[in-house]
Amino acid sequence: MSRMGGTGMGGGSNPEMMLQRALEVINIFKERGALSVESAKTLGELDLLSYFPRILQNRLGSLGVIVEKDGYFYLVEGNIEKL
Repeated sequence: MSRMGGTGMGGGSNPEMMLQRALEVINIFKERGALSVESAKTLGELDLLSYFPRILQNRLGSLGVIVEKDGYFYLVEGNIEKL
């Protein structure tokens, strides 16, 4: 099941659209339970292989919202407010 919307992989560079994409990705992490290092998932397990473009991954990663460890990703809910 593809999670890509009608706007393509990254939704462009529009700040409002990027925020919307970020919130969608955050909800996917919550739905899949990837909320700690112990419950971290791969992008494949999160169904985000084609949906999580590098620019969004870098943005969420640089803010500490999404953390990657050894190819597994998880959400740090306390950092969502940084968006």
